[in-house]
Amino acid sequence: MTIEREQRICEAAVEEWSYESQMLQAIEELSELQRAITRAIRAPADRDNLHEEIADVEIMLMQLRLIFDPKEIDEWKESKLERLERRLGIRD
Repeated sequence: MTIEREQRICEAAVEEWSYESQMLQAIEELSELQRAITRAIRAPADRDNLHEEIADVEIMLMQLRLIFDPKEIDEWKESKLERLERRLGIRD
């Protein structure tokens, strides 16, 4: 699937169900991912649910980027990655 198609689907979801509804859905999906990670730690051989929940959260994050300011999110992401890079001692 193309990035453009993913974007159109997410835009339609936000338009159909509203910002507030999709923010609540994101919270639910994050909670499900948390449970799936815990189960994966306890039973590493069973990863299907974990992969599914990661996909759900990635889709919701795409929608949250539409709801909030993607430029500001990117700026924070860059800052956080640079800080992580420094903490890890990674040099160019």
